[in-house]
Amino acid sequence: IREVEGNRRANDNNKYLIEMWKGLLMNKDRPYEIPKDLYDKARIEYHNGTNIEFDDFTIGWIGYMGSANGRFFDGGYSGISNTKIGTVRNYIKESINNIEKQIPKLKDVVFYNLDYKDLIIPDNSIIYCDIPYKDTKQFPTSKNFNYEEFWTWCLTMKKKKHDIFISEYNAPSEFECIWEKPMKS
Repeated sequence: IREVEGNRRANDNNKYLIEMWKGLLMNKDRPYEIPKDLYDKARIEYHNGTNIEFDDFTIGWIGYMGSANGRFFDGGYSGISNTKIGTVRNYIKESINNIEKQIPKLKDVVFYNLDYKDLIIPDNSIIYCDIPYKDTKQFPTSKNFNYEEFWTWCLTMKKKKHDIFISEYNAPSEFECIWEKPMKS
């Protein structure tokens, strides 16, 4: 979304991700160091559904910047690690630097936290969907994702003259692969 112009809308069913992006566009204060004890406190609030010490923006920031593999409190704490090739990586700092670079290109994006079916999409839109990849480990917010319903919705959007792009390992035969690359694991 940061590479296209026009009326840009972003949507996700994880309210913490959306609140993180909204807060970043408002330049809300955020920790640039996320030690494990801070991560653990935010993780407890997330799992308990409370906002005692942290608002949704801060839980989102800590969860996405501090979790391994971008798994948002589902993959464990990332921190600083020694790699297999003998180097040291500060994964939190790398995540923060990556996100901070994107902010200027997202200034006019409007963020929503809706079910994709409830999003009002203007005529002739480009729609990009990054759905939970089928047959992979799911985020808690995407468990029980209805793939059949999603593909039907995509075909409906196509009939409405939208250009629709989906990131997924497999798609029904009505869809055409326009780009792929080998997976690393």
